[in-house]
Amino acid sequence: KNKAVIHTKITNILSQIIHPDMVEENMEKLAHMIYAVSAVNKFYSSLFAGLYVELVDAYPRLLPVLTEKYQKLNDLSIFDGIVLNADDTSYEQCCKNNKANDTLKAEITFLANVLIIKGERETAMNALDAVVQKIIVGKMDASEKAKNDEWIEYVYILYKSLYPFIEIEMGSASPYSKVLELSKCKAKMCPGLNSKLIFKCMELIEMK
Repeated sequence: KNKAVIHTKITNILSQIIHPDMVEENMEKLAHMIYAVSAVNKFYSSLFAGLYVELVDAYPRLLPVLTEKYQKLNDLSIFDGIVLNADDTSYEQCCKNNKANDTLKAEITFLANVLIIKGERETAMNALDAVVQKIIVGKMDASEKAKNDEWIEYVYILYKSLYPFIEIEMGSASPYSKVLELSKCKAKMCPGLNSKLIFKCMELIEMK
């Protein structure tokens, strides 16, 4: 309910900081800082995404950072930040890894919301399709189970964000069909999957 007030405060501050003579290096640092603060709050992601889009529209010099993130989502390199815990990973390191993964999930949620607001959801849809495909490719490989457990979290985020735009088709090329395929799998028959992953897919398919 305070979005308008906060927007005014932020734009007033930025109008004093951003100027034609601003060193490009400082502009880049500022753009990354604004993006980082905007992308970290998963609970209020949609609100922050809307505010961020307004700031980018008002200050085009913020756009290169967003374009860079779009590219990383498009080529899936953004998911290189996923960290897997091994059996011998210390408790302290597990906590750090889980925090890093949670931060990435918040960022993916944020990017999906930004793309939807800007009417450029195709990038997010392509990422969803590619991540689901990775799970399908690895479903028979037991060594891929831990990675698939993480991949499904991003499928869940992207699918729920994009649900109003996902075409429910039976063709094998659609994200819906791929999630449907996974929802019909049996954990006993697919070493790379577990029951939790399959149930998540069922939940997505049953969304109304």
